[in-house]
Amino acid sequence: MSDKTASSRRTNSSEVPSDRPVRDLIIIGSGPAGYTAAIYAARAELQPLLFEGTDFGGALMTTTEVENFPGFREGVMGPEEATFLTKFASSVTVIHRREQFRASRIMLDRAEKNGKIRFVLNSEVVAVRGNERVTSLTLRDRRSGKDSELSATGLFVAIGLELTG
Repeated sequence: MSDKTASSRRTNSSEVPSDRPVRDLIIIGSGPAGYTAAIYAARAELQPLLFEGTDFGGALMTTTEVENFPGFREGVMGPEEATFLTKFASSVTVIHRREQFRASRIMLDRAEKNGKIRFVLNSEVVAVRGNERVTSLTLRDRRSGKDSELSATGLFVAIGLELTG
C-alpha cells in the first residue's frame, strides 16, 4: 500500500465529532471479569464504557460453579450445587425434571463421581411430607405419571434461572 493510500485512510482527530466522546477502554461483558475490569479502569481514570448482554451477570448466571472468581480461592457456587451440599449431608439426591442437565460437562462429571450423590431424572417433587420436619418426598415420574416416595430429612430447592416447559 502506498503512503498516499495509507494516509487517506487515517482518521484525523479533528474529524471525530465533538459530541461523541472517545473512550480509552471499551469492555464487552457484564460478568465478574467485565465488572472487575471496569472497576480497575475507572480507578485509573480511563473512563471505561461497559456493554452488557441481555442477562444481568453475564455468563456467570448460566453456570453452577466459577472456579476462578476473583477473591475466592475455592471459587463460588451457583444454584443446584449438589457437590457443595455433600459437605453437610450423608447423601444428596438430585431430582431433575429433564433427562439431561444444562450444567457444564466438567461440573456434571464431578457430581457423578461423588459417591454421596444420586440422580433421579425426569421427575418432580409433588409433595413434601412430615409434621415438624421433612420425612419424605413424593416424586412424580414425568414420563409415566407414576408417583413414588423418597425418604428425606431435608430439601434444598433450586429452580434454575429460566422456567421453560
